[in-house]
Amino acid sequence: MKTTAALGPPRSPGLPLPRPGLVARLFALDVRTLAVFRIALALVLLADLAIRYTDLTTMYVGDGMFPRDQIRLRYTSAWNWSLHFFADTAGFQTALFGLATFAATALLVGWQTRLAAIVS
Repeated sequence: MKTTAALGPPRSPGLPLPRPGLVARLFALDVRTLAVFRIALALVLLADLAIRYTDLTTMYVGDGMFPRDQIRLRYTSAWNWSLHFFADTAGFQTALFGLATFAATALLVGWQTRLAAIVS
């Protein structure tokens, strides 16, 4: 008389188990695709910064089109804030744009990508 020990969980009749490598291959991430997405995102961020930099003094400085005090009074809440509201000088706004440009460039070249993505 032959006895066999059941290995693994009990199977339902008619439902085949997937092959072991199939699930891993279906849900695997290709690092090349992630790198292309990271580079594309960085290029979009750099293009956006270049476009917005042309209107830096008009849109972000206190003497511009939208004074900071009026925006903070009428259009902000606890959930709608920006680092640009801390100061309305051209130097501070340029420093913020420089930080964003540095973070986008770091994202472009793949240096400290997690931190660069958060800062961006």
